[in-house]
Amino acid sequence: MKMDDKAKRALQRMGVLSALAIGIHNLPEGIATYVGALENSSVGISLAVGIGLHNIPEGIAVAAPIYFATGSRWRGIMWCAISAGAEPIGGLIAWLAIGDGMDPVSEGVLFGIVCGIMVCICVKELIPTAYKFAKGKTHFVSIGMFAGMFIMVASLTLFG
Repeated sequence: MKMDDKAKRALQRMGVLSALAIGIHNLPEGIATYVGALENSSVGISLAVGIGLHNIPEGIAVAAPIYFATGSRWRGIMWCAISAGAEPIGGLIAWLAIGDGMDPVSEGVLFGIVCGIMVCICVKELIPTAYKFAKGKTHFVSIGMFAGMFIMVASLTLFG
């Protein structure tokens, strides 16, 4: 693909900004996975599977623009790894803050906070972005959302 330098810089900038945004988005996912696993290992496994599956397109969204801008697969992979590294950091933060357990009220508050963060990210960022990129074929977005919900229900059923 032939691009001028300005287009390459813009594409690389988009990839780096996507990596940073996804990294920020991944912090509460790490917290949610740790807290879920602390409560019940089945919940932790289900969250990890669901989050892992949705990280595949996130990785592509980060790596592809950087690769096309620079021609370097390693740079794309590096930025992908940086954004993905935020999840274990979120889990580590939760572990440091919580340790091996907490009282039920604190647990409820933390689950509520993480839930609010995740719902806000979905409603304000992920769903509108998906509809924007669907270019008139929004039924595919709806199908994808229901497929994701089905995967989570299935994983909760299988591991629960």
